[in-house]
Amino acid sequence: IVWRLPDMWAFTGGCHYAEDCTRYRDACGACPVLGSDDEDDLSARTLARKREHWDHSSFHLVAPSNWIIEMCRESTLFGEADSRVIPNGIDTEAFRPEVDTGLNVPTGEKTTILFGALSATSDHRKGHDLLAKALNGLDRPSEYRCLVFGGDGDVLPESDVTVHSLGYLPESHLVDLYGSCDVMVVPSRYESFGQTAVEALACGTPVVAFDATGPRDIVTHRKTGYLAEPYVPLDL
Repeated sequence: IVWRLPDMWAFTGGCHYAEDCTRYRDACGACPVLGSDDEDDLSARTLARKREHWDHSSFHLVAPSNWIIEMCRESTLFGEADSRVIPNGIDTEAFRPEVDTGLNVPTGEKTTILFGALSATSDHRKGHDLLAKALNGLDRPSEYRCLVFGGDGDVLPESDVTVHSLGYLPESHLVDLYGSCDVMVVPSRYESFGQTAVEALACGTPVVAFDATGPRDIVTHRKTGYLAEPYVPLDL
């Protein structure tokens, strides 16, 4: 059996992303997400059930980034399991430079910054608040615009840069959007891979992200983009 790990859930007491908590390395319990101080809470019991039923000798573990694999190997469940990285792939016949699908992207003299993800403006993990702080740190904000796709109708926190919300877009429009912008920003706090980063690079657009989690594997610093100090908006 080959088990692909898209996040941390398989080896924690329930968290898809444990953030700063490392209790999955031992037994979970006293879970900060549950607001618990009980060492035998639901997270500990869930991890114990996984330990009882999951025989890691019967499967191979695959994850899309070194970050997920590193945590997997630190975990109490899968520390001795066979595990390796196989990054996500994309169709480079679809995602390529110089594709024109007729998407009406704002044009003009301004430098165009792109940001997008599923639930881009409502999922705290995607770092939309860090992006807003980064935009406010730009000199001459009137010279920039920021396009956001995948949002839930909300907008970025207040920014001096003009922001256009594009909502959800089909893949064919994303290709044109990536190619029409000057830079793609992936300000995520935690990202198991970073699919939008790979898609943007395949379309010839450089990517700025934090030097952490999945995007660290994708962006070559100062060659295909920029890896900023985690999680410093001014460096971003």
